Amino acid sequence: AASMGRLNDLFDIAPAISDSGTTRSLQHVSGTIEFNNVSFKYPETSRHVLTNVSFQIKPGQTVAIVGGTASGKSSLAQLIPRLYDVSEGTIKIDGVDIREFRLAELRNAIAFVPQEPFLFSMRLRRNIELQNLQGKPGTVASRELERALQVSQLAKTLPVLPEGIDTRLGERGINLSGGQKQRATLARAIYRDAPILILDDALSSVDSETETAILSALREYMTERTSIIVSHRVSAVREADLILVLEDGLLVEHGVDPHAAGEEELDDGQVAVAHAEVEG
Repeated sequence: AASMGRLNDLFDIAPAISDSGTTRSLQHVSGTIEFNNVSFKYPETSRHVLTNVSFQIKPGQTVAIVGGTASGKSSLAQLIPRLYDVSEGTIKIDGVDIREFRLAELRNAIAFVPQEPFLFSMRLRRNIELQNLQGKPGTVASRELERALQVSQLAKTLPVLPEGIDTRLGERGINLSGGQKQRATLARAIYRDAPILILDDALSSVDSETETAILSALREYMTERTSIIVSHRVSAVREADLILVLEDGLLVEHGVDPHAAGEEELDDGQVAVAHAEVEG
C-alpha cells in the first residue's frame, strides 16, 4: 500500500510538456527546420543556455553542431523533439511551430540518439525494434533491421555476444561495452526510419576504425532525411552540408566545407571551419 501510494503520487503529476490546445497533425514531413531567435534556460536555473539562436535547415541537409563543453549543443538538439520547450522564440518544422503539433506525432517524426545510450533489460533485438510504432510487416521489418545492423556496424559485434541479437541485456545494457551500447541505440534510431535524424555525440565511445565505417554507411542513409550531428570530432562533421558553431550559447559562426580541418578532435572551445561564411 505504501509503494502504491508513492506510485500514485508520481502518476498524478501533470507533464511539464504536453499537447497544446490546438494540435495539428504531422503526417508528411519534408524536413525543414527553423530556429527563430530561440533562447533557452533550464527551469531550475536563471542563466540562459542558448541566446537568440537563428538558423534554417533545408530538407535533406546534414547539419553539424560543434563547440566547446557547455556551449549549448545538446540543449539545442533536445529542443527539437520537445524534451524541453524554448524559453523565447520559436522552432518550426515545415513552417509550423512545433508546439502546435501533437507531441506523439512530433516525436514519431524524429529519431534521436542521445549522448548517454539507454537500453532496457530485455533482448537486444527487442531494444532495437522497440520503436516499431507502425507495426511493419515481417519482411519489411526484417529488411530494415538488417540495414540498421549494417549501418550501425552492430552486425560485426553480434558474433561475440552469447546469443547474438537475441542476447538478453542486463540493466541499462550493463553486459555491453560503451561502444556496443552506442551502436545499439544508433541501430534503434536507424530502424525507426524517421524523416529527421539527430545524433547527439552518438559515436564518442566507438573506436576510430568503427567510427569511419559508421560515418561512411550513414552518408547514404542521411541523404534521404534531414540530419543533425552534434560532435566535437572533425571526422564526424567532415561531410556536413552546413556547420553551426556555438560558444556560450551563442551561434557565433556558420559555414561549409570543413575538409581543410586536419585535427582529429577539436580543442575545447576552438572549432576549425574552412572557407566559412561567418556571421557575428
